[in-house]
Amino acid sequence: MLRCAKARAAAGRVLELGQGVRSPWLEAFGTVAGVMFLLRGRGRIPDLLRAGEETASRFGRAIRADYLADAAVAAVADATAIAQELGYKAYLSQWIKGVVLLDAGRPADAIEPLELAAASAGEVGDVGSASSIVGLLARALALEGHAEAAARQSTEARALTTPSDRWSALLWRGAAVRVSAAQGLPAEARALADELVAILADIDYPGIEFHARLDASEGYRAAGDREAAEQLLRRAIADSDEREATGHARQAAAALQRVTADAAAHARTGSNTP
Repeated sequence: MLRCAKARAAAGRVLELGQGVRSPWLEAFGTVAGVMFLLRGRGRIPDLLRAGEETASRFGRAIRADYLADAAVAAVADATAIAQELGYKAYLSQWIKGVVLLDAGRPADAIEPLELAAASAGEVGDVGSASSIVGLLARALALEGHAEAAARQSTEARALTTPSDRWSALLWRGAAVRVSAAQGLPAEARALADELVAILADIDYPGIEFHARLDASEGYRAAGDREAAEQLLRRAIADSDEREATGHARQAAAALQRVTADAAAHARTGSNTP
């Protein structure tokens, strides 16, 4: 579920059900899920961490690890250890590492762990995980300028993605829009950007929204629609500033600077292409 507020409300109903039928398992599940979606939802990150800290400490380290895995490279080792301790899929640690590095704006370093995770998920037939991992790999390759490899991985991720898997749907499109932009295909880039924005309209998951907005902005930039690109990037910066996600804010600001440079070049040459 990619709507944190609704997921948190659902977790609250599970908690109430558990209390009503006196089921400790349902109470724990409802509480843990509620805190997880609180931590991943909107608001200032320090405030969210403080709000969830007490419950997180009572119900295990897994929630904190999952949250930190989205937040900082410094948490990779701890998150990996916790994943192994809790008996998660063997390739989860490489998946986590790749996500962390992408979040930190280090796509070159994310490629190897994501390749390892994708291969392992494919070997065991975990299609649901593979679609997301391959989509992440495609984005990392696209961000590093490996357009042909990114196109292949994006196509594979698309083939693996089910209609209900909106995260994977954003990922393969995010890679594809960057490939189209790199290959000088503005119409294709704009169409994919429009699709990303349409999917985003029904998602309430700040970390995922951030990357999809940057991807869509690249499509609009390639199509010469700098106003749409700037709007997405300014929203990404505002959301990141509000959450005090400084690393994300820096990435979005750098992307906005590139769009601004395009506008300056256009003013000098009269060209409408980046």
